[in-house]
Amino acid sequence: RNARLASDMGFNCRLAYCDPDSGVKISEYIDGAETLTPRTVKLEENIRLTADILKRLHTSGMTEVNAFDPFAEALRYESLLQGENARMYEGYSQLKSQVFSLRDRLEELGRDRLPCHNDLVAANLVKNREGRLFLIDWEYAGLNDPMFHIAALFLENGFGPEDEELFFHYYFGGEAPEACREKIHIFKISQDFLWSIWTVLKEAKGDNFGSYGQDRFNRCYFNAQSGLRKNAT
Repeated sequence: RNARLASDMGFNCRLAYCDPDSGVKISEYIDGAETLTPRTVKLEENIRLTADILKRLHTSGMTEVNAFDPFAEALRYESLLQGENARMYEGYSQLKSQVFSLRDRLEELGRDRLPCHNDLVAANLVKNREGRLFLIDWEYAGLNDPMFHIAALFLENGFGPEDEELFFHYYFGGEAPEACREKIHIFKISQDFLWSIWTVLKEAKGDNFGSYGQDRFNRCYFNAQSGLRKNAT
């Protein structure tokens, strides 16, 4: 449903057919398609296009009926691990407590619930021959805080401080509010925690992601300490 809504509103490429039971989906061909990469997504023109489509999506009023909460999703993945031959990363329980303590701070800052795509790897950003940008793959779409969305863009594509500031310039029309910056930092932590658990679950079922999950877990730990120090001050 979200993919169809996004298609009808011009955020997704045109969806011709989708069967949720079989997973078969047919989309209109994007003429002259350029799939962005973590390198090209950081070009200024592509940052401008990405900021524009995200801002339009967040303010579109698109009626997604489901929500995406990274904390609830983490607990769901954790529950799916029961009975699996899975081994969590060392220090998992302590880190989980630290990550979930930041959820209260998010509520203090105020969590918006607006239309979001939620999976902003560069490969889901595709330009056509005329330079129009589309968001594809709406599997994780749902109502969420737009700052989660922005945090995902930054994390998944290795944005540095200058890249982030340029995005803020186009998205906010100037400086990013401090509350938004803090929410982005917390959402970065929650995403690394979430996807590290996802990796454990996938590997318990036979996949191999190398150091991906451990790397995200380690970065989550590092950023969680800085998040807790910031709240303490």
